[in-house]
Amino acid sequence: MTFDPNSYDLSVYIRRFNFASGEWISIRCKDYAPESVHPGRGGRFHHIGTPAYYAASGISTARVELWNNSSAAIPETHEVFSFPEGEYKLFDVGKFVDDHPEASGVLDPNSHDDGIRLRTALENISCSGVTFPSTRDDGGINASVWPLDGTPLTYGTFFRPYQGPR
Repeated sequence: MTFDPNSYDLSVYIRRFNFASGEWISIRCKDYAPESVHPGRGGRFHHIGTPAYYAASGISTARVELWNNSSAAIPETHEVFSFPEGEYKLFDVGKFVDDHPEASGVLDPNSHDDGIRLRTALENISCSGVTFPSTRDDGGINASVWPLDGTPLTYGTFFRPYQGPR
């Protein structure tokens, strides 16, 4: 059965979420502008051609998400960025799935169809992102934020150089 996010009251799971400075991490290739999106690849909460910016709740979770190792060395080919401090209206995927286990496909790291359907439904109610539990780091949380107008952000708008422990 296909997951239909429109059959739920999604607004109940939208929370005001504060990113604390330096605590939400994105590790990116140096030759890849921080606010850019891969033109030929989709992700858990975006399809090809739509921007989504992902971050993890700390450097350890970010390492696990990329290399499946919480203490992996960050290669010279990569840079570490953080989301800027600020408040966002984000959908709590973890709470939603806890309340609706039949929707657990949204968290499947190997299938993005349900997450993309959820994103489309959330855009329709002016929600600009999600938080979701890491499937690779127990206790870790990830976030995906997208611009509501669907256009990629300009360089320097969102990510900031990370100054914390490596």
